[in-house]
Amino acid sequence: MPRYTVLIVQKLAIEREATVIVEADDEADAIEAASEGAAPVHGWTTRYETMQDETYEDAKLLGETVRLRFRPQTWFQNNAYPADAEGPTDFEVSKARFLEMFENELQFTDDHSARDDLRHEGTSSHWIRDWSGPFEVDLLDYGVWDETESADVEAA
Repeated sequence: MPRYTVLIVQKLAIEREATVIVEADDEADAIEAASEGAAPVHGWTTRYETMQDETYEDAKLLGETVRLRFRPQTWFQNNAYPADAEGPTDFEVSKARFLEMFENELQFTDDHSARDDLRHEGTSSHWIRDWSGPFEVDLLDYGVWDETESADVEAA
């Protein structure tokens, strides 16, 4: 069964978003399933944006993963400022691949180029892979090195 990501955007004076991942046979069923969990708010306009997660099957093959967040930015007067996301911002990469690239937290923090390349790995959405502006990639699973160090200590 295909997997869809549904971005629920509600707007009044401010805009708030919720991302829901559902398994459904088609886009209409995905929106219906996502809307059941999102209570409509009187006076708010609600729109649903869907995309089929083509990388979902690949994600099953990743094994143990590390979660990351993509933060799109835009340039204004030679400074990078937050930009609106065009879809889901969280994605996962293989833990083994991640630890190959970054042996420790300092390396992750210092190696901007390798960290930026993560956007082309794992389950990142097409919009993330195609982003042409500035951006940052944040690690959501900072305990990844603690687990590795614990395994090394136990092996010794």
